[in-house]
Amino acid sequence: MKQSADLKICIRYENQYGYIGYNTTNNSINVQLDHAGKRGEVEKYLSQEQVIPISKGNIGEFAHVTMLASHGIADFKAVLTYLWMRTGVSVDWSRPVE
Repeated sequence: MKQSADLKICIRYENQYGYIGYNTTNNSINVQLDHAGKRGEVEKYLSQEQVIPISKGNIGEFAHVTMLASHGIADFKAVLTYLWMRTGVSVDWSRPVE
């Protein structure tokens, strides 16, 4: 049985919309996107450790932190900030997912 996502973030590739669901109970991630190739690319990206530049509080000063999207909601959101640059799939933070 598939558990429902507590958080759903809208994603878009070309003219196709989908979402990435995150379940905070078991830290599982579910990608919904009709384009199978890009869906697989996003799933792979989210399942692997990513090095993400995180601000140290000063303009232009970053620490490069290794994160895994399934390690918690903070890591999940940080990893999503680089999704477009690394997969070509954009995150639409403001669009509600129904």
